[in-house]
Amino acid sequence: MNLKTLLAVLGLGTVAALNIALVADARAEPRAELGEKGRLQAVAAGRGVEARLYYSEANENGEVRRTPKLDVKVGGVSVLSIGSEELWMKWPSALAQIVEMDPSNPYPEVLFATFSGGAHCCNVVQIAVSSRDGKTWSRVDGGMYDGDVRGAEDADGDGRYELVNRDNRFLYAFSSYAGSLAPTQIQQLQNGALVDVTRKASFRPRLFQEHEIIRRLMGDVARAQEKNGFLAGYVAQSALIGDGAQAWSFMLRHYDREATEGLVNCTAGYDDQGKCKAAEVRFKDFPQALAAFLRQGGYLPAR
Repeated sequence: MNLKTLLAVLGLGTVAALNIALVADARAEPRAELGEKGRLQAVAAGRGVEARLYYSEANENGEVRRTPKLDVKVGGVSVLSIGSEELWMKWPSALAQIVEMDPSNPYPEVLFATFSGGAHCCNVVQIAVSSRDGKTWSRVDGGMYDGDVRGAEDADGDGRYELVNRDNRFLYAFSSYAGSLAPTQIQQLQNGALVDVTRKASFRPRLFQEHEIIRRLMGDVARAQEKNGFLAGYVAQSALIGDGAQAWSFMLRHYDREATEGLVNCTAGYDDQGKCKAAEVRFKDFPQALAAFLRQGGYLPAR
């Protein structure tokens, strides 16, 4: 079944289908999962670390509200507990995954992923990390990503796991969610912080694999109701593998000259109050807006 048929059968937007592809590529490792009716806890163990998922429960007007929690143990002793946001769901999904994300410390990390709820969002990631001497543990905020609950994967086969997602900045940038297409984003845990390593040489085979999936979608772009969101993601993914010039020429031939989404942009970035740090920029057309957007995101040089 090709990707176009998959979209039609599932009734999903392009981004949702591509996120399914990301899940399909994930490898097996010690993990525990919740979300099945009646299952109140789940445990995974590996390399001296135990991860227990469970729900905390609250009763409100006869309705039970369950919130996923994670308890990490080493040698039978609890070293860190992490909770998620309260959800009005009967059996909210959660994942605990024991994986090596940063080899600078003696223990593997425990990735804790939960679903925020909503039509398209979000996979909320938190990571339990030990100190370099292994004596203390802390929580790293892994971010929120479009799609359902999923964990980390070893994207280049070296035994170290990464977060592999789509660059969520592309969603709604030039089209609706269903008309958006986002390029691959790979993040690695380094000294307690996530670092974008998408362009690292060892990940190029993965980028080419993802590019081929996106390139096949472009065969039908002329008939798409929302072209510009697809084209933006295609140019960005092509730029990641050094084929940006060809993709840019393709975009110039096919973009929707009547669409106005994304022609007003905050190129200076937003402050902590959600306000643009400078006056918003109004672009004359989609190519000009896309060039600025790609430069802001690091897909094109500053000039």
